[in-house]
Amino acid sequence: FVNALQCILASDQTYVNLAKSYISVEAKSKIVNEFRGLILNQVFNYRRFNMDNFSPVVKFWVDFLVLVPNWTTNLSVLKLLDTLCQVSLFEPRAIQQLKEVFTEQQKVIRDKCTKGGLGGLLTWVSSGTGQYSSLLERSFTSEVPWFALFVLTCEMQEEIRSGLWKRVLRYLHNDPMTSIDICL
Repeated sequence: FVNALQCILASDQTYVNLAKSYISVEAKSKIVNEFRGLILNQVFNYRRFNMDNFSPVVKFWVDFLVLVPNWTTNLSVLKLLDTLCQVSLFEPRAIQQLKEVFTEQQKVIRDKCTKGGLGGLLTWVSSGTGQYSSLLERSFTSEVPWFALFVLTCEMQEEIRSGLWKRVLRYLHNDPMTSIDICL
């Protein structure tokens, strides 16, 4: 199923590459828009599947979309996730499921970047590379606002849970002459 999903998403990208100069901005994602319609049809007609709400449909699609290799840099996948995030704002169970999936995916990416260390944020701050392990690709953020909202919410909750900034601020308050590098 994931291979079929990859082929569908790749066909849209191939179409765009072949016909770049002949298509409008709206038509750029014709196949993705059709696929989006299919997903929305399933979401809005959840009663046909004998469900109480649409959160299982959202979970089903999100679970498969995050299996696409390099999904965080695939704009087609991100647009579909953005659609799922947008419709999920009306269903608390779907919101919770999305947050759980994105939090888990954030942990997977952070573990890949840090090899299980203290976290992507510490690595990012101390290395000075400018590469922070996040699900958000900066260049796509404006095109997927609902997805960005969910990811930023998950990252903020992780920051609060870890208590990193509180500890850094407390350390700096106790010893103002200390550098941030030493605090971390």
